Parts: sequence; structure tokens; C-alpha cells
Amino acid sequence: MRASSTPQSCCGSSGRLSSFEKQQQKQRHRHRHRRHHQSKGRGGFLAAEHQNQSTKTTTSATSSSSSSKTTKTSEKSAIEFAVQALKRGSVIAVPTDTLYGFACDASNAEAIENLYAVKGREKTKPVAVCVSRAEEVKKICELDGKIEESLLRKLLPGAVTLLFKRKWTETTLSKSLNPNVDNVGVRVPDCAFILDVCDAFDGAIALTSANTSGKPSCVDVNEFRELHEKCERVFDGGKIIEDDGSTDSALLRAGSTIVDLSKGDGTFHVVRDGCALTNTTSVLLEYGFIESK
Repeated sequence: MRASSTPQSCCGSSGRLSSFEKQQQKQRHRHRHRRHHQSKGRGGFLAAEHQNQSTKTTTSATSSSSSSKTTKTSEKSAIEFAVQALKRGSVIAVPTDTLYGFACDASNAEAIENLYAVKGREKTKPVAVCVSRAEEVKKICELDGKIEESLLRKLLPGAVTLLFKRKWTETTLSKSLNPNVDNVGVRVPDCAFILDVCDAFDGAIALTSANTSGKPSCVDVNEFRELHEKCERVFDGGKIIEDDGSTDSALLRAGSTIVDLSKGDGTFHVVRDGCALTNTTSVLLEYGFIESK
């Protein structure tokens, strides 16, 4: 059953966007604009990597007033800092297109252990995996013939988590990631910073919302200030969604829409309505999928 708390305006499948999805869409356009002008994938990372040592030292000392571990995502060395932290097995906090998240190397068992510790999350609860582009999904998931690449490109990047059968062999995912769980949720957030980090890191990143387990999700780094010290670094991309008073405050923190496509029979099941339900279901129906309750 879907969460009953989700407003009806976000539950249709007519293909028309809800007012909140329009707000999200505007936010994604801003992210794409930043991605185009600030950094272009690995190129942006390499440019930062070859900065002279004095520039690195100056940038490293820069932080926001909220935390000595906070770095603005607009800083030239931010991507480099994030990638190096991930390679060290550390947990970092990053913005996405929906909420702030905790992230770590999805191939590193110790890093995954630390991710759960930072969040205070039960190890029986799975976390999602983030990759840099739709084409990367097949490297960690078993995709049946009904999952066309054009479908993935239409949904991703986007505010949706897609559940598929995970690959247990010929994959870089650590077996300690969601052990004994056949499916894995995959995200390609429509957010310039985290996609550039994934691209430069050249690997899958484990991702979960940046909050203490059971507490409200966060759209601003100051909302989980008490957890900053548990991360190697917190990357501040500003407030993700501005509350203009026209949207239910709970919906602002609804997170991505979660859809199960793992059955391989042409059906989909909405696990969580999230913030992009209308668009997601519209695309799936367009491709001939049938919703199962």
C-alpha cells in the first residue's frame, strides 16, 4: 500500500505534473545549469586535482559558519575533496535533487559499516546506490528485456529510485551492502554536484538520507548539524527546496519516488510515492508497464 499521507494532487498518472513536481523541475533546471557552467564530469575533477598546493591549502581552510567540516559545493576543489574522502573509506554528506544524503564507497565494507553508524540505522534496512548516469545501472543490476535503455534515460537523472535485481557477481558492489537482499535501489539524482562526484570517483556510491534514523529528512545542512562531526566532510549546496508556503511541508521532505521494477514481467509497484510520482508513473505507462498493487 502507498503512504496515505501523500496529498492527492501528487498521486495522479495523467502525465500532468503536480505543483510540487513543477517546483522540483525548476530546481533540476538550476542544477543542470550549474553542472554545465561549473564542472563537466571528470574534466572538472582533473582541473581541481592539478591546482597548485597553495590553492588547495587555502580552499581546504574555507568553511561555512555552520561547521568546520563544511565545504561549499561551488568551491573548485569540492569534487576532489569528496572523491578523496570516498577513496579513504570515509562518509560524506552531499546534496541531491531531493534531500541531503550520507554517502560512501559502495565497494568498501568498512565504509558501509560507518555509513550505518553515522545514521544510526538498523543494518537490516537497505540503502540505495548512486551512479553517474543511466548507462551505469546495468553494471550493478540484472536488467530484463523489458527495461529499455531509452526508458532508463527518460527516468534518469531524476527524483526516482528504481529497484532491480542486483548482480552478485561481476560487480563492484560489496556483498556487505544490503546482504541477503536480492534487490537494490538505484539512483541517478538530477544534481550536478553528486553526479560529478560519481563520475570522478568512477564507481557506485552507497546513499541514504542525511538524518538520524527515524527523524525528519533534511533539505539544509544546518538541519543535521549534530551529525557533521561524524562525517569527514559536509558539502553545502544550499537549501535544496525552498518552502514558499504553497506546498505541504511533509511533501518537501518526501524524498525520491521508489518504484520496484524487479519482477521482469512488465509490471511496476510503487513502494513510496515520494516527490516525482506523477511523472514516473506516466513514463512507465507510456512504455507499456502495468501498475501492480
